[in-house]
Amino acid sequence: MIQYHLSKNPFSDELNNCVAKIDNTKQATREAIVKECCNGAFGVSPEEVESVLLRLEQVIPRMLLNGYTINTPLLNIIPSITGVFEGWGDAFDPKRHSLHFRINPGKKIKETSASVLLRKNRRMLETVDVFGFMDHTNPNLQNATKASSVCKLEGKRIKFNEEDPKQGIFFIAEDNSEIRINIFVKNSDTMQIFQTPSDLPVGNYVIEIRCIPHNTKKMHIRKYEHIISVS
Repeated sequence: MIQYHLSKNPFSDELNNCVAKIDNTKQATREAIVKECCNGAFGVSPEEVESVLLRLEQVIPRMLLNGYTINTPLLNIIPSITGVFEGWGDAFDPKRHSLHFRINPGKKIKETSASVLLRKNRRMLETVDVFGFMDHTNPNLQNATKASSVCKLEGKRIKFNEEDPKQGIFFIAEDNSEIRINIFVKNSDTMQIFQTPSDLPVGNYVIEIRCIPHNTKKMHIRKYEHIISVS
């Protein structure tokens, strides 16, 4: 079951125009997936599952490197080039163009989305919301940023304690590694203005706010709904 609540649509002036926000915060780690693969599978050990996963992690990047697209029942991975080319004679320039891999759900995931049970939750006053992102240093970018950029996150009840290492703004890479933002210009309930690290690696990230809102004791975690590309 997936739980959700309704939130004001930040891109609409209509008072009653709402969008759905997912409330589930459960995450399946690699270890949890390995354990689940072994449940009910007689004769399959965690070591065997680990071996297969490790092999997949080696083979898929190598196939992408060799120009293959990935087409499986779980996911599809397709290369995509961004950036403007100045005329028919122009060629790929890493300073102006970027190669990305678009990941789309495969047949099995699409079938799953049609079968999921949904439950609507009541909108709580302490709910944390993140609904806007902008790179002030590179305002022409959309849902994208660069190293050392000054960026802005807009939301609701997103102020956090900068002295608590468990709270803050985190960039989560595709390999689940985390980078915590350490330089802030503004840290308020409705806006975060911060600078990305100078050594922020190129790649795709999920931005996550972790905070304990005023008058509450529970850690709240909210992800920005769009993937952020760092070039």
